[in-house]
Amino acid sequence: MKMQAYFKNAVVEIQMKRLVTLALIAMPIALVMHAQTPSPSQAAQDSVPVVNADHALTEALLHGDKAAVAKFLDKDFEFTNTEGKTFTHAAMIEQFPAVVTAGPGSTNVHSYNYGKIGVVLGIENQARFERVWVSRPDGWRIFNFIETPIGPKVQLPPGGGDCNNPCRTIPYAPTTAMDKAILDAWKHAKNDEWHPNSADWALRTSEEFSIINSGTDRTKAERVAMLAKQQAAGESGPPGDPIHDIRMYDIGKNAAIMRSIHNPHRGGKPYYNIRVWILRDGLWQLAASQQTTIKSAAPIPALN
Repeated sequence: MKMQAYFKNAVVEIQMKRLVTLALIAMPIALVMHAQTPSPSQAAQDSVPVVNADHALTEALLHGDKAAVAKFLDKDFEFTNTEGKTFTHAAMIEQFPAVVTAGPGSTNVHSYNYGKIGVVLGIENQARFERVWVSRPDGWRIFNFIETPIGPKVQLPPGGGDCNNPCRTIPYAPTTAMDKAILDAWKHAKNDEWHPNSADWALRTSEEFSIINSGTDRTKAERVAMLAKQQAAGESGPPGDPIHDIRMYDIGKNAAIMRSIHNPHRGGKPYYNIRVWILRDGLWQLAASQQTTIKSAAPIPALN
């Protein structure tokens, strides 16, 4: 009887140790999952604080209230108008350039709150806008405001040609492990576009993702369908547009903003691009991308 009791107690002790071990393993996993960005539906539902700040900013812009506008500008703020001209924080206050998408007539508005980053997108006065907000200790501040004129719809450029930058190399040395992980995810996505891989590309983009330029407002589902069609036909996709300049900003531990200037691979004027990255389901995903052609720039020759 004593021997049976001994073995019974030993089994209970082993089981308890296993439970404690599993709990210790589960704790950091739960913490990591909690630290990631919310689902698309939750991000949209939680966007009220971002929308309120966005509305106050557009009201101030509409009435030409420089002092009120200045209160909302982040220290790293940039505004890119429909001509592709970019204004810094100081230039925005000093020059107070015209903003064509700050009126009350916005349509097709979507807003998301990713915790430390908020995004508001929409259409007004024949232009698409993307306003990227960041949560600071003193409230929501606008980090990026980009306007893109709506032009004739354009098709995806033809495939063929080499893609070194940004498929193999990116002219930027990441300063954080987070930035390195994001750049690795981006290179995966660019290679998935060059050598079509719809399944892998889908992992690199959020469900609410859209790519916006003057001739495109393409959703994730539309882009995945295009890649799948190319993949089935054994076709190559267009090489990515080489990066001329890139800057990255980590906002908290699960979101980042990427600013870049690209030279079109097929030739033409360079463009300014703003991207929002989020950590979701353990993967870095591109949540938004909008670009505006720099009309004052000289055209760049095609690479191949």
